[in-house]
Amino acid sequence: MRGNNLDPTQVKVKEIARDYIKVAKDEQYSELFWKLDKFKDTHLVVVDDNNQPIGIISTKDFTRVLTDRLRRKRLAHIFASGLMTPNPISISGDESIANAVKIMLDQGISSLLVKVDGKYKIITKRDFLKHTDLIANKPLKEVMTKNPITAAVGTKLTGAEMMMRERKISTLPVVNDGELVGHVDIRLISRKLVELFLEPEHKHPEKLLKEITLGDIMSNPLFITPETNTHTLSKKLLKKEFKGTGIVTSEGNPRVIGVITETDLAKLVLET
Repeated sequence: MRGNNLDPTQVKVKEIARDYIKVAKDEQYSELFWKLDKFKDTHLVVVDDNNQPIGIISTKDFTRVLTDRLRRKRLAHIFASGLMTPNPISISGDESIANAVKIMLDQGISSLLVKVDGKYKIITKRDFLKHTDLIANKPLKEVMTKNPITAAVGTKLTGAEMMMRERKISTLPVVNDGELVGHVDIRLISRKLVELFLEPEHKHPEKLLKEITLGDIMSNPLFITPETNTHTLSKKLLKKEFKGTGIVTSEGNPRVIGVITETDLAKLVLET
């Protein structure tokens, strides 16, 4: 039961679609990342000379491309055209929110272009956190992933990035003897990689990359319990700019017993 929540099969995508951050295909990666950072967004839309969308760049793309370049010591300029996922999927603004979520989940993507009155807007998984009346409100113990993948403080950044890529996850609780001590996600890893590329004193950033641990880049975690509801969590994730969080046993016992992400919350849009 959704209670007083909106029915996502009846709400149209155009009702929550928003304007996107537009970038040119020849803009460099540093300019692109700081635009995301400045506007606290998760996606950029690459346009051609006629202002038509030709690709989408997500935070995950920075991590994937920059890590590969550093590993191969290919530190030449990286442009939007080399970061973007081309031919982004679009949807009519008159489609339902439920259909938009289903497409994202089926395709394994985090955003869709939305065509409204001949122009494009965007909708992302993170946008659903801003519209909690579309998300079924449940205690996290009913929807969290139990026995989640975690990493120790001393885990190398390269190892963590590879683990996240192979497991297709974007959030990694950092633990010490099983207790939550830090938070790492794709955004934090991307930020560190961009800094490595940009800092002039790093003459050999590919070597430094091998030395960095999660303890060097992690942020303070959220201590969220299984009894917390999904609407409360959505607000906390937005405030902290986290893509997900570890769930601990209780406020007095920070042992990690679960994890929940933007994707998990998006799935709740489809629950009736």
